[in-house]
Amino acid sequence: MSIRQRLRAACVCALLALTALAVPVHADGLSTTIVLRIDQSTAAVNSADVALDTAPTIVAAEGRTYVPVRFIAENLGVYVGWDGNQQKITFLTGDTRIELFIGQRTAKVNGKGVTLDASPFINADNRTLVPVRFISEQLGASVAWDGDARAVTVTAPWAGKVVLLKDTRFDASTLTVDAGTRVTWVNTDQLLHDVTGPGFSSGLLSPGDAFAYTFASAGTYHVECSLHPGMESQVVVR
Repeated sequence: MSIRQRLRAACVCALLALTALAVPVHADGLSTTIVLRIDQSTAAVNSADVALDTAPTIVAAEGRTYVPVRFIAENLGVYVGWDGNQQKITFLTGDTRIELFIGQRTAKVNGKGVTLDASPFINADNRTLVPVRFISEQLGASVAWDGDARAVTVTAPWAGKVVLLKDTRFDASTLTVDAGTRVTWVNTDQLLHDVTGPGFSSGLLSPGDAFAYTFASAGTYHVECSLHPGMESQVVVR
């Protein structure tokens, strides 16, 4: 091989190497599947067993399946908040806000009134339960019922994590997720914040606001609040 041919081959190899480094790593088909069985205190999340602090149940008078609110929210990567004065449950993602009230069949989805066919309630163990179909479908997940197994399966086309903004800090200084994971930041502080990272910015977040971003490419992302110097964290995407 001549010197010119060797130089040309070396240039091609170098170009291919740089191209490979520049290609983002994407996760295809990332999802979350939750299987709960009526009156059973163990559920399956992506086939892994998880203990519940209260079992799903069917309220015979309404014929509806209820699931523990915090379990379903946390495993779908959705923020859930509780207002004891109003007896209100709030689910938050970047673009959806759902508000339900204990014992009431009127809810709000992004500020609009919605009538439920079953109301949330607090059981004898002081745990809050919500109608699984309404919550799951409003968040964009699907629900399937197996009458023989008395099991409900919730399938969401995403994997999610929640990071809270409070006391002028991120509650997770480092968050490690798989590529394709949706991260939702929620402002639980009493100050204005924003969430700024490479290629995205939330704009101003008032108390109670949320912002979500899906990390499609592997890498380490520096995230900060531009309003408060030193308020920063990093997201490590595998």
